[in-house]
Amino acid sequence: MNIDTWKSLSEEDQKFKAKHLNPYEEWDLFKSVENEFIQFIGNELGISKVFCGIGGTVGGVNSISVHIKRGGTKKRLPKYFLGFPVIKAYESQS
Repeated sequence: MNIDTWKSLSEEDQKFKAKHLNPYEEWDLFKSVENEFIQFIGNELGISKVFCGIGGTVGGVNSISVHIKRGGTKKRLPKYFLGFPVIKAYESQS
């Protein structure tokens, strides 16, 4: 599926489908969602990395992982972006 088709889905459909996508088969879509999210947040200070794929939660879940430096400026991030849950991961200042 391409990003334009994905964007045309309803928010509910995006959330449902995002849970069940195989990132190994839909890698291009995951990278497109990641790029869209990076454009959405802009050059936000404090964000060191964004990754759309299997997130590091219990059991792993398709998500957008946002790595935030401790003490950095924090932008209010959405709970979901294009159907993928947004997971914050805080890094140490070292």
